[in-house]
Amino acid sequence: MSEIQLTIIVDNLSERNLGCEHGYCLHIKDGATSLLLDTGQSNILVDNARHLGIDLTSVNHLVLSHGHYDHTGGLSSLLEMNPEILIHLHHDCELQRFSRDIPKIKMVGIGKEALHALQNHPADKLHWIDKPTAITDRIQLTGPVPRKTRFETTGGDFYLDHVCSKTDLIHDDQSLVIETGEGLVVCLGCCHSGIINTLDYITHIYGKSKIAAIIGGMHLVNSDINRLEQTVAGLKQYDIERIVACHCTGDEAIRYLQNSMDIPVKIGHSGFSLRF
Repeated sequence: MSEIQLTIIVDNLSERNLGCEHGYCLHIKDGATSLLLDTGQSNILVDNARHLGIDLTSVNHLVLSHGHYDHTGGLSSLLEMNPEILIHLHHDCELQRFSRDIPKIKMVGIGKEALHALQNHPADKLHWIDKPTAITDRIQLTGPVPRKTRFETTGGDFYLDHVCSKTDLIHDDQSLVIETGEGLVVCLGCCHSGIINTLDYITHIYGKSKIAAIIGGMHLVNSDINRLEQTVAGLKQYDIERIVACHCTGDEAIRYLQNSMDIPVKIGHSGFSLRF
């Protein structure tokens, strides 16, 4: 069994003179499989990948965790470099989307350039995901995650129209799971479905509870103490070895997790890597 290496290419923070932005991209290397989870917000993806020695022209698969600008912004540059890449996504990734932070309303969906590149990608290279789907024998996507907990929300005021009359539940939100000898590795984009909903669904799919690592954004940045307390209580029901909190988790939420969990909770950044 080959070694699996995970490297954060784009995140809100950085080390090693790499670029950073409000965005996320994770690279997964498993033998001949080279996979990206999301593309960050901009072309920082291209520069950081070059500095990290990751060849974007040889990436086999791209997974879009959901259709927000900070996860799809590097898409056009990537597809120009790699026109044969297989893309795994939900149909809702193409939706126009908005968020409200009173009094401002902001477009947060996939940008025009990225959408144009996606819609002009060969149809046979687009894999539309609406259920748990295997990419390889060790890597699987959750597809849309059932929302069962009462305390978890999408983490913000998200809408499908500019007048904010149609709530966006971000049904396309999905996560990626890798089976390793050490347990499951759960890779999140923003986890708008809620981390406990996501873990409940993953452990139901696999029938396994051993989680070697959780890495990615958990969109706890706007969470109150009630949600944080219930999130920690939920996480403690699982056999988790470590958490790498990234992107939209939020500084206060990360500190709360670090002070409340009995396992290592590290802060992710551009250039951070794990091996299994």
